[in-house]
Amino acid sequence: MRMDPRLVPVLARFADAGTESPADPVAERAAELADVGTMVGTLTRPVPSTVTWSDTVTDDDVAVPIRIYTPSRPGPRAALVYAHGGAWRTGSPATTHEHAGTLAADADVVVVSVDYRLIPEHPFPAGLDDVWHALLWTAAHADQLGIDPHRIAVGGSSAGGNLAAAVCLRARDEGGPPIALQLLEAAVLDLRRDTPSWDEARRDLPPLAAILDDGLSRYVASGAEPADPNCSPLAAVDLHDLPPAVLLAGEADPLRDDSVRYADRLGAAGVRAALQLFPGIVHGTENFVELMPIAQDWHRTCVAALRALVARPDADVSGIPPEVVGLVSGAGLTRGVLFEHLGVPAAGEDALITTTLGITSEQLAALRAGFVADVGHAADKLLTDPAFAAALDRLPFAPGERIAVVGDSLSAAANSWANLLAELLGRRGITVLNRAVSGRTTTETISVFGRTLAMDPDWILLMIGANDVRRHGTRTGVRQLSLAESVRNLGELRRMAAENSRARVVTIPSHPVIDPARIEQNRAAGTFWLVEDLDEARRVIVESIPDALDVHAGIDPGPGYWAPDGVHPSAEGQQQLLRAIVDALGNVPAAVRRG
Repeated sequence: MRMDPRLVPVLARFADAGTESPADPVAERAAELADVGTMVGTLTRPVPSTVTWSDTVTDDDVAVPIRIYTPSRPGPRAALVYAHGGAWRTGSPATTHEHAGTLAADADVVVVSVDYRLIPEHPFPAGLDDVWHALLWTAAHADQLGIDPHRIAVGGSSAGGNLAAAVCLRARDEGGPPIALQLLEAAVLDLRRDTPSWDEARRDLPPLAAILDDGLSRYVASGAEPADPNCSPLAAVDLHDLPPAVLLAGEADPLRDDSVRYADRLGAAGVRAALQLFPGIVHGTENFVELMPIAQDWHRTCVAALRALVARPDADVSGIPPEVVGLVSGAGLTRGVLFEHLGVPAAGEDALITTTLGITSEQLAALRAGFVADVGHAADKLLTDPAFAAALDRLPFAPGERIAVVGDSLSAAANSWANLLAELLGRRGITVLNRAVSGRTTTETISVFGRTLAMDPDWILLMIGANDVRRHGTRTGVRQLSLAESVRNLGELRRMAAENSRARVVTIPSHPVIDPARIEQNRAAGTFWLVEDLDEARRVIVESIPDALDVHAGIDPGPGYWAPDGVHPSAEGQQQLLRAIVDALGNVPAAVRRG
């Protein structure tokens, strides 16, 4: 196991402290709390002033102390019921104050941090019961807390991750409140301790392994049974119908393989599960954001998972005509860019869409929520393909980076390759800004490109060009662009990016295929591309633009590839296009990767 070298002095105390917990747990907790206080500003980040917090007690039959963190902006918003770590023996909301508070601030969620009862004074299942009752109380007091009861996540770190996973099993089996997400950070998911990562830790980091081993043994001694799913969630026979899961684990952690195995089993049970492994992270150091950049990536991954808990309005959309749904889909997940060249903000855009199409704002929100769910399901399906998952791992993007996709109508649709990429990378803590420019020529795109640069992306994926070559030639009088003009415009976009941003730029020639059955019909109608130029456009752009990626060879369209218009890909076609783009991006030249 390789740990971040910056952790050597921090973890040296493990070798000096002995491998067994002190006999007096009260003194141990006091010492831990004092130690945590010295880390603020040097290892951990203080809670931002945009969050207020207060200590209270649940007011149902079981009084559980909790600490509530509330962002200053008005709700309603999502919530996280959070269980701290500490081997079930130590820890409190005070010891995880900075982590919980910064999650509340950066993810814009209410965090309910649970001060559950600890061993040995309170044997199993006291701590699990407390987290369970905190969840019930949070759901029952959603209005008072300013949260959406359909967007409650349960999470925790280490022992707290164990309790969070067990609570999700309990909620499923006992008809508990709906849980939107389980956020499991370095979670203990199997008390049996017989995985390769435990063997590696005992060999490479023996003091740390011994301390964790002692903590788990004490939990077992308190009454926790390793074969009981309430104690070892990996012991559960059935993992179906559980909430979606985001699992984070350090590669230098004895518990690493717990997360790997649980993610695999959840996926096999049809549960959406995203696993992120972080190199150099040692158990208990994942929140040292002031010391290690990789810990910042850990934090961003948690934030991205919580921010993905979008509202799902309960609005009736059954009577909306399919053509209206299609129009909404075109702008569904690209808020704020449809009319940005006219200076219309996102809120104004929504008003224009609802007024023009004759739907309510609630219906628009419900349609968007449906699009989000569909994208999530499609992403889950793609990840079941080992070859695609491996190609995704080869992408040059790192956690915490921001990628701007500047594309045409192929990226504008809700089920587009760009939105699928955003969902897949978002689970890894990478942000995709979909700057779809449906219906615009490349010349128009240049006029709004500065807005993309102002977002300060790390990467820009340009998918503009062939779609605009000799565009439309329509009876409505839209001017045709020549191939040379389209290439010049692409070059202008790249020049603007090079001079006005730090972004690395990758050009991808636009959609390179069209339904042969529609060629004559399109030519006769004069409403689509002059298709005979499409191949020439792709070839010229690949030859003219430095480092352009040609995805043409990766597409083999079949009968289900095209949407009814014969030009745009269907949902199936968008997934095939994404596969081709991901494969091509995995081979981005080293010079571009380095920027």
